[in-house]
Amino acid sequence: MPANCPDLRTIYVGNGWSTAAVTNSTDMFFNCTSLVGGQGTTWNSSNPTDKTYAHIDGGPSNPGYFTAKNAGLRGDVNGDGHVDINDVTALINYVLSGNAAGVNMANANCDLQGNVDINDVTALINFVLKGAWN
Repeated sequence: MPANCPDLRTIYVGNGWSTAAVTNSTDMFFNCTSLVGGQGTTWNSSNPTDKTYAHIDGGPSNPGYFTAKNAGLRGDVNGDGHVDINDVTALINYVLSGNAAGVNMANANCDLQGNVDINDVTALINFVLKGAWN
């Protein structure tokens, strides 16, 4: 697995992903400091570095470091199933604070450039106003 990978941000997996056959997962996520799960779980040195977090991120109730391959709806930052002003607010809050809790990072990449920043806020606002992606 990706131990000592400080630049790795996202690991996409399908719904069938499982660690059932893994027998040694010690330090699986050691020093993967940029890793963020699909619902905003960020790598933290106080979290276990073994397979404990090797599953699709379920948010605060079931944190994980993976993102579902078909993560959802582009722009649905808060994960409620539709794109609206609430997603814009959630994205602005993330950009200003860096706190990814409750943020679907895959869906927040609105400009499809691979990272989430102020340009995604602009793209999302334009989508909400126009009803179409540029």
